[in-house]
Amino acid sequence: MGQCRRAKKYALNLVEGILVEHYGVKQGWIEGCRRIIGLDGCFLKGVCKGELLCAIGRDANDKIYPIAWEVISVENKQNWKWLLELLIDDINLNLGNGFSLMSDQHKAVKELLPYVEHRCPSISHGNFFQAGRYCDAVENGFSESFNVVIVDAKKKPIITMLEELRLYMMDRMYNMKLKGQQWGNHICPEIRDKVNLLKKMQRHYHVLPSGLNQFEVRRVADAYEVDLERKTCSCRLWQLNGYRCADSVASISYLNRDVEAYVDNMFSTTTFRKAYNYIIAPMNGSDMWPETNY
Repeated sequence: MGQCRRAKKYALNLVEGILVEHYGVKQGWIEGCRRIIGLDGCFLKGVCKGELLCAIGRDANDKIYPIAWEVISVENKQNWKWLLELLIDDINLNLGNGFSLMSDQHKAVKELLPYVEHRCPSISHGNFFQAGRYCDAVENGFSESFNVVIVDAKKKPIITMLEELRLYMMDRMYNMKLKGQQWGNHICPEIRDKVNLLKKMQRHYHVLPSGLNQFEVRRVADAYEVDLERKTCSCRLWQLNGYRCADSVASISYLNRDVEAYVDNMFSTTTFRKAYNYIIAPMNGSDMWPETNY
């Protein structure tokens, strides 16, 4: 049993790199990504059949951040628990308090992470907020996005596929780091575009001040309470996404204040650069790899 587990853990090291070789991916997620992880699996399309299980996060620019992946023969509770056990150990998930997971593997998640906020993609939840893990999504789209990226790699032999995934991550970490260095000290471009869209919508809203930072914002037959000091809106979207709703943007603009100043620091370029502040080191070709007992 112990030998089997060691063999499995060694195999996972080769598969995802995060546990040993690619320390930077793990550390980048810990330092610069939201505390939300999407778990999903996809079938391999090559001669060697099986499945690829993936753990995907989101960076400050609302883009995917691949954390870990593993090759398995079949998708079941035992293999999902294996991946979760190693994630818990390597990215300090503990019992799940302060983290959110999006997956249809409800039993495996709750057994190992009893305090995690768990969302099943097939169920729409009304609230998905806690400091550091803003997410208003009701589907596991960021995991599906990664599956699209690796669609060609899944058709190749396992070692070749794993090498392509490693090279993809090495290239991605480098290019994202270059982008982050060009953005300056502001909020990330993707978030700025969303905020600008909200600014365009605010012309349809009527703002009625109640206090220095409290407002009633009306639109047609609807009305919502906005508190700029507490950074809340009764529509709850501000609390969910962390970068505003149209009601709060209308209230901030009413006071002629900078809307971007109210965006959570989680979406800043400073946070983004922390996620990509590390590298995946280059390695020699397979002809120079040391032999192992596995």
